This record gives sequence, C-alpha cells and structure tokens, in this order.
Amino acid sequence: MKIAVIGAGAMGSLFGGRLAEAGNDVVLVDVDKAHVDAINEAGLRLEADDGDRRIRVAAGSADAFEGARDLLLVFTKGMHTKKAVASASHLIGPQTWALTVQNGLGNADVIARHVRPENVAFGMTNFPADLKGPGHVASHGSGTVSIWTVSGRHDPRIDDVQRALSAAGLPCTADPQVEVAIWEKVAFNAALNSIAAVTRLTVGAIGDH
Repeated sequence: MKIAVIGAGAMGSLFGGRLAEAGNDVVLVDVDKAHVDAINEAGLRLEADDGDRRIRVAAGSADAFEGARDLLLVFTKGMHTKKAVASASHLIGPQTWALTVQNGLGNADVIARHVRPENVAFGMTNFPADLKGPGHVASHGSGTVSIWTVSGRHDPRIDDVQRALSAAGLPCTADPQVEVAIWEKVAFNAALNSIAAVTRLTVGAIGDH
C-alpha cells in the first residue's frame, strides 16, 4: 500500500515506521526540518519493546512528494489538520482514502473537505509514543487501534486498512461502534490532561499517586 503519513511526530513516526517495516511504500510528511533531515540521513530510529532499530523511510515536506497515495494517515495536532491536509492535496486522488486516529473531535470533517467523504475513516488508538529527539521515536507498552468509515457504511477498503495496520504490529479492529471509543478517549483526556496541567505531573505519575 502507498501511504503518506501527514504529521510525523511521535505517533506518526511510530505508525509510519512500522508500516514501512512491514513492506508498505511509506513517506513521512512533516514540517520539522531537523526531524526530517535526521530521518533521511540515518533512518528513523524506532525504540520499542521488540527492539531498537533504524528504518529507512523517506521524509520531507508535502511538496517533496508527488503522485496520489492509496492512504493518507493523518497525525497532526487537531489545530493543524486543515492546513496540513490542504498542503498534501496533490497526493490525493479519486481512490485515495484518509484515516485519522487523532485525539479530539471534528478532524474527520475537516479532512472530508479535501478527500471524498465516502473515503474518510476515523478511529482511536491508545498506543504510547514519545519523540526522544530528531529522527528518534520510542514506544514501550502495548496498544490497539479501532477504525470505521465516517459514512457508517462498510467498505472493503476499510478491511484493507485494518489488515495493513495489524500486519505492521499495530493490532487494529474495524468497529462500527468506534465513536464510543473516541468519546471515551476525549473524556479521559479532558479530565486527566487538565489535572496534569495543574499539577505539572504526567498522567502516569498521577496514576501512581
């Protein structure tokens, strides 16, 4: 599958790296020049429970790549979704699908202004990931992914995306009730992130208290 990861921070690099490692044609699209340069020069360093290695994958700004992709995997912060997807519009064709598992609400609606609405999927993931430095992402612990079409209708392509993620070591379920998981994560973040901001503690430290 030809995939463009839009927003190659911690989560985008984790997903993009694993998908590339599984044999997909992946490009990482990001505006952080130091991060992009480090990946292109020495590969993406992925530090995980199954090993610490470097994965060769192309990285650059959106205009560094051309040609329609099979899948856009959107991982920017919600506030940057509109601009990021618009900048990658030349990578979108009639058959291109887009998947967002970003935090928050409303990202799928923004993406659907650039990708055919019936080709947009959304979901939730609880995989951990930290950007340790330019070109270096760490992920320790397990996680899952749940996805479904924004239209609410089943489409064989959602099964293709589900299989690609699972084959890359990112266990994925195609779940028609995915909005429940999305709202659960919104509620979790609304509560815990607020406490973290006030106490200046990580979520893990709060849980240990």
